Amino acid sequence: MCGRFYVEADDIEIQSILREITDRDHKRNEPEIKTGEVFPTDNSLVLIKERVTVMQWGFQGIEGKGKIINARSETAADKPTFRSHLHAHRCLIPAIFYYEWLTAGKQKTRHIMRNENGDTLFMAGLYRMENAKAAPVYVILTRSAAPQIAHIHNRMPLILGKDAQAEWLSDHMDFENILHRAFTRIEGIPQADAQLSMDI
Repeated sequence: MCGRFYVEADDIEIQSILREITDRDHKRNEPEIKTGEVFPTDNSLVLIKERVTVMQWGFQGIEGKGKIINARSETAADKPTFRSHLHAHRCLIPAIFYYEWLTAGKQKTRHIMRNENGDTLFMAGLYRMENAKAAPVYVILTRSAAPQIAHIHNRMPLILGKDAQAEWLSDHMDFENILHRAFTRIEGIPQADAQLSMDI
């Protein structure tokens, strides 16, 4: 599950992506980009094959009810909502980290889930156009959590390393191969502890 993620505008890699889209602002009517903590229905940076763009997080739910923000990678190819987009509309969503909540009894502790090396994460997603939307909408693909973070939550985004990102966006993507190459070097840190380490 991924219900929140964080885009740090001062991160070098994020800055590079932002510059690409800012340089063409005078040519295109792009929606405002959300940085910092990104919630469902926010507009955020998204990479597709041809370029960097802006999309809104969340497919419209069945009969217009609610938002679909995640899709299970194990079953996406079998679901009518996602099947065609898996073949033709794949994207990457950059983030510095995402959030999960560890539940212990009645207590929930928010954790920052990040690359062990601190590098930018690229989450695999699917996108589509919806009527009356100024921008496309996307969902984030999920998978079973890596063993070291499964105690926090049993699901995690499908995160792709640099070796798999180009293939994911290409016309010749092998989905099973991508799943086997998913990035798993993620650590989960209670938010207070993570903030302290970033401030030092």
